[in-house]
Amino acid sequence: NTDWTAAADADWISFAPNAGSGDAAITVKYEMNMTTVGRQATVTFTTATGESASVVITQSGADAAISVDPTTIEIGSAEGDATVAVTANESWTASADADWIAVVPDAGNGSGDVIITYLANDDLEDRSATVTFTTTGGATATVAVTQAGRERVTVVDIVVNSDVHETLEAAVIAAE
Repeated sequence: NTDWTAAADADWISFAPNAGSGDAAITVKYEMNMTTVGRQATVTFTTATGESASVVITQSGADAAISVDPTTIEIGSAEGDATVAVTANESWTASADADWIAVVPDAGNGSGDVIITYLANDDLEDRSATVTFTTTGGATATVAVTQAGRERVTVVDIVVNSDVHETLEAAVIAAE
């Protein structure tokens, strides 16, 4: 029976025990790989006499993932902007399906905030658009944007004959 020690060359892997004598069962623990790139670690066992043996542990990368918050934005008719938080494990791009919306920045790597800017809606009807975020691995997330139409303005012409005019004018003065 020979004394031995074990060491890993990566901080995402740990094991127990890390030393012993003779035969032993070792439990290896590893952190989840949040990136899409695979990785390797080498565990080297060394005896008290200097002999060594190594085991290479390979961990696959995670599937491409992306999410956004909020997923829906409802805005008034005026121009403005809204912040959206993007959470991704790789590079991504953003695009809008309407020319009244822009996304800044329109590309990124990993997580961060983007600003969605929008022009005023001068039409009476509401309008909608979708901003799509796509990772290099093909994962997608969307933000649905709904913008209200401008308010209707009604102009009323009042025709008053001269007898009623004095009564109306007196009522306005009294209300002031």
